[in-house]
Amino acid sequence: PWRRLLPGVIMLGDGEPTRRQQLRAAVHYTGPDAVVSGLDALRACGAPLMPSREVQVLVPPERRMQSRDFVSIERTSRLPGPVLRDRLPFAPPARAAMDAARRETDYDRLRRVLTLPVYYGLCTVADLRAELDAGNQRGSAAVRGMLRDLGSMGDTYLHGTARELLKSIPLPPPAW
Repeated sequence: PWRRLLPGVIMLGDGEPTRRQQLRAAVHYTGPDAVVSGLDALRACGAPLMPSREVQVLVPPERRMQSRDFVSIERTSRLPGPVLRDRLPFAPPARAAMDAARRETDYDRLRRVLTLPVYYGLCTVADLRAELDAGNQRGSAAVRGMLRDLGSMGDTYLHGTARELLKSIPLPPPAW
């Protein structure tokens, strides 16, 4: 038994694919330079976010592909260098957060997408602002307003960095 997940990609099994299998299928379908971005990339870096229904993949601009089934393809001339996690290429946290934030329409989820990477020490607000300024301006009005409202979040970044440090030290959990 087997199942066709995407054109040219089959799964040796007839059950529902796991999220990891969907990620691997998306990378195989989109080619060697593809990079998984959005919520899946943030989850791979350690941010506790629920995955979306679609796997957001960035591909070079010359690759002419269409989004299919559970894969959402975005062509970009600013393809980031991949961060490999579990042998899959993911976008860096600041880029992944911006890609996810540009698609978000709910205010609370947008706030969560922008604050969790900073809280967990994956990037700073300055990194997010730099990525926003460097990228496409389409769909960025709400994101710009949210970043303005969040301020510097310096304490949040330090809190996240301290949390990561405390994971490697044999001390009882702190009371924050």
